[in-house]
Amino acid sequence: MLKLMLVISTMNVVLNIIAYWIAKNKVEKIRSITTIICWFITGTLAFIFI
Repeated sequence: MLKLMLVISTMNVVLNIIAYWIAKNKVEKIRSITTIICWFITGTLAFIFI
C-alpha cells in the first residue's frame, strides 16, 4: 500500500516537472492538455489503489 502511494507521488512529481518544463517553453495549449492528462492519470491511479 505504502509502495503504491510512493509510486503515485513520484509519478505526480515527474508529471508536474514535465508540465513545468513545457510551460517554461511557453507552449500554453500543450501545457493545459498535459496538465489535464496528468491530473486525470494521477486521480485515476489514486482512486484504484487507495
